[in-house]
Amino acid sequence: MRFTHPLLGSVVYSEASAGKRRGVHARLAAATEDLEERARHLALAATGPDPEVAAALDEAARRARFRGSPEAAAELLERAALLTPAGDEERLAVRRLEAAERHLESGDTDRARELFERVVNESPTLVLRVQAGTRLGVTRLLGGDIAGATAALEQARTAAGGAGDTPAGIDEVLAWTWEFRGSTPNAAKHARAAVRLAERQEDVPALVGALASAALFEARKGPGGWAHIQRALSLSESGGDLPIGRSHPLRIYAQLLMGKGETEHARAVLADLHERLRERGSEGSLAIVLSTLSLAEIRAGRWEEAAEHAREGYLSTLGTGQLAQRLFMLMVVTLVDALRGNAAEVRARAREADELIARTDLDPLLANTDPAVGLLELSLGDPESAHAVLAPLNEHVPLGPVQESGWFRFLADDAEALLALGQLEAARATLAKLGARRHVLLDRAWTAQAFVRCRGLISLTAGETETALDDLVRAVRLSERGQEPFEHARNLFALGRAQRRLKQRRASRESLTGAGALFERLGSARRSGTTALARNCRASADDSLAFRG
Repeated sequence: MRFTHPLLGSVVYSEASAGKRRGVHARLAAATEDLEERARHLALAATGPDPEVAAALDEAARRARFRGSPEAAAELLERAALLTPAGDEERLAVRRLEAAERHLESGDTDRARELFERVVNESPTLVLRVQAGTRLGVTRLLGGDIAGATAALEQARTAAGGAGDTPAGIDEVLAWTWEFRGSTPNAAKHARAAVRLAERQEDVPALVGALASAALFEARKGPGGWAHIQRALSLSESGGDLPIGRSHPLRIYAQLLMGKGETEHARAVLADLHERLRERGSEGSLAIVLSTLSLAEIRAGRWEEAAEHAREGYLSTLGTGQLAQRLFMLMVVTLVDALRGNAAEVRARAREADELIARTDLDPLLANTDPAVGLLELSLGDPESAHAVLAPLNEHVPLGPVQESGWFRFLADDAEALLALGQLEAARATLAKLGARRHVLLDRAWTAQAFVRCRGLISLTAGETETALDDLVRAVRLSERGQEPFEHARNLFALGRAQRRLKQRRASRESLTGAGALFERLGSARRSGTTALARNCRASADDSLAFRG
């Protein structure tokens, strides 16, 4: 039977008595064969708490999650919690805890946090309170509240102290709180502790997450990380409920691949992971993966695809309460716009990021759009503005061995800006900071060629033309083997300028023309930064042809 208009059905339903509505839902529950639909009708037909109906909702929630709808699963679990009989407090807490997990997975971080807090405050079971406290720390961390996250985790650790081993998840999330503060050594220490605990507890999912996190933090400190990630990948093949957020082993594996310069391999890994998450309905983790995938696309020179992924990731963070991840997505979105020369968009995004930073306590070097703003100003030929933006970040980086906790590519940009401003010694000091990162696994391939390019440019400015030429030729050769066309174009541009100074007209024109062609291919926006660079290349190449003497 069908009403001639849906509104007629709504009127009939709203004017029916509660008893009649329950009766209709009971008959519909008996008539349908769909498990989820039947559970919903049973819940609407119930007159009060009912353990059998609640159990049917539990089963329907499992089915909903299996088909890739964590949002529906969360709704069913919350209905099950409402129908849990008084006195069964442990079952009530379990249902709230599972509902919170599904809300977190679907991207509703605020509702997840509310439910985790209820379990922490109301559950009679210590194990559930500790588990909820750990996950509460995650939701607060996603919101950019590092102090609140740390407090929840330490409370969970204290509570667990009288109940045997502390869950490994506490130390793993604490590791990320230190990472977000900008202290990679402390992050690595907690990640190693999480690995030891997970091994002792024989908790494979927790061990996979801890190993993946440890891999990233060790890679940020220096040459370590590969052994951890290879072990995490091997264990993840056994299946199970593996981590889907920041510590997913495939996401971190892709980051390490990009550090080696294997951008195409990283893109393939991330694209596959992105598709898996979409099928699973894991909206809460999409932005984390998309931020990494967007960076891979940027480095591969696929800026249209990068922009598309960045927009998708950014939009997925709106309304979720994930302020930290929204900031990270803004960094990527702003970088894409900077490369394409969208100056108005870059500055608008930078203002938005500043407003978000004021609402969090993240390390300013970790969550910042200034590197993208500096790159834009440099590519548009304004080194003074570029240095004004990048100088505070440069000052934040120590001169000694660098413990990477953020985005350090801006050091090369600031070195070029300083040279353009005639500040040779300041450029040398910046080069020393960049050189300290050459053994850091993350961005190792890029650092090798960027360091040599900047050193060559410094030598060129100092009048050491032969030394400069050797370094710039080497930088081009290094970037030829890499998979970052933008960086290769920059190296060709720098080499062409040096060759022109040495009166190598034909070689200069060849280098500059090659750089210009790459910049032209990469830059799609009218009057973009890359288009401006391409014009500079063409003008310089023409000058080389006209050079006499």
